[in-house]
Amino acid sequence: MIKIELLERSYPFQSIRWMIEGKIMDTNKGMKAVQLWKDEDLLAWHIKWRDALAEHTGIMTNRMIQTITGEKVLSTDLGFITVHDVVEEAFPIFDHPKQIGQFLGKYLACTATEEDDREVPIIPDLERDFDIRFFEDLSQWDILQKLNLEAKKRVTKVRELLKNHSQIVYHNIVPPIESLIQARSIHHQLFWETSEKKPISCYEALRNVLHEWHTEGHGAKIKEVLDGIDETFPLSEERGTALLANCLYPWELRSFVANALDNDGTGTMEQHFQSFAQEWDISRQLVKDVAGWLVNSREGVVQG
Repeated sequence: MIKIELLERSYPFQSIRWMIEGKIMDTNKGMKAVQLWKDEDLLAWHIKWRDALAEHTGIMTNRMIQTITGEKVLSTDLGFITVHDVVEEAFPIFDHPKQIGQFLGKYLACTATEEDDREVPIIPDLERDFDIRFFEDLSQWDILQKLNLEAKKRVTKVRELLKNHSQIVYHNIVPPIESLIQARSIHHQLFWETSEKKPISCYEALRNVLHEWHTEGHGAKIKEVLDGIDETFPLSEERGTALLANCLYPWELRSFVANALDNDGTGTMEQHFQSFAQEWDISRQLVKDVAGWLVNSREGVVQG
């Protein structure tokens, strides 16, 4: 357990008290988040990446607050401790789709080191099969079988999309965007709360953002988001193809199988299926939106 006395001795704060023990503390300089890292290499990557993001975008993010001695990391027997600003106010992202798109493009293009442009699959484990035999007792078994067949067709289409492109392409890795609520606001300016998770392909991160945009009921503004992204992260032939492949791939079935088999008691199998079915419908619409935008943008280039 992280001792509050250690933080008092190590950081330039006063009147420190836990709000959520081991995670959030209140100080004379506002609330601060405390993060305990076990993986030193991952921590080092995040420090470099967040510094690069702030420099590349001009956007504030949850960088590592320095200790009294000027260090960004506090090494302890428990692991490595970092401290970060906490911003409570949400940024009104759905009111500013193009601005958010422009930021996301810079986010996707940001690199911490030269090694971030590395060879990684557009779709990890593309050839993985979805074993649904475990769900034969599910009341929606017939529907699941049909969706599984459709999933196989989607994977075939992904292969066709990528056949003229190497399935190993150079592209950035970035921290995953787990939720759009990572966009916070300080004096009406965007503050981005970067995830501490392991980095993923920038195309997977982008697909997740666009999917959530639809989930929140703002699919009509996807075009504006893509327009903004295209200004700072041009969705050229290869990039556009990689994005469309990520949107088309049946991630939702892959997640359903994994989550249902690893049921942690958060819901019944039927509830998991209903969530999966909703995700499936959203993905269908997202594919239409992205494909339509790519066609229109490429036609515009030809006509121009």
